[in-house]
Amino acid sequence: MIILSSSGYLLKSITEEKENRVIEILLSSVTHQELLVGKTIGLGALGLLQMMIWVFVIIMGAISYIAIYVELSLLVLIFVYYLLGYLLYASIMAGIGIISGPLQSGQQISGIISLIAFLPLLLIQVLIASPNSEIAIFLSMFPLTSAVSMMSRVAVTSVPFYQIIMSVTILLISIYLGLILFSRMFRVELLMYGKKPDINELIRYFFTK
Repeated sequence: MIILSSSGYLLKSITEEKENRVIEILLSSVTHQELLVGKTIGLGALGLLQMMIWVFVIIMGAISYIAIYVELSLLVLIFVYYLLGYLLYASIMAGIGIISGPLQSGQQISGIISLIAFLPLLLIQVLIASPNSEIAIFLSMFPLTSAVSMMSRVAVTSVPFYQIIMSVTILLISIYLGLILFSRMFRVELLMYGKKPDINELIRYFFTK
């Protein structure tokens, strides 16, 4: 939820600034890459702070009733997957904000992505009851579902280290490709204000430096 809400703010911010032409004023002081990275980092830090507050409140509320022991490695994995999951969805939401028109149109497209993100929650019983099943492994490798799926698996079982490495690697590659694509789309969109790029233009943006 925190990942989606934080990346959703990025979608709203980019769409509104495009509509109000505020983004052109901002770009008089910074490059399009700096603007996109700055927004991504800023909203990601806000989401991380929100997550830390929630975790602190939960621990403080439960510590009076039960003894809590959480392995440091689990906390590190949660942090890593939150960060990578946010960066992936932030790049996707930024791309939606760039190619979509009004905010409502962008939110409709992002709703489809959100449904995919909620898939691990719909299958949470499978992830907990059979954390090493084929579907659990697939969900923890697929970039759009890997963050929640892998965190659910490591919380209930010992996940093979190679699977964690594979999952993180796939996420990193997806983030890298997404940021390259949407950064280039962002640059070209500024020159094509009011026009939605078609699929051929999207492909050309990706291979244009």
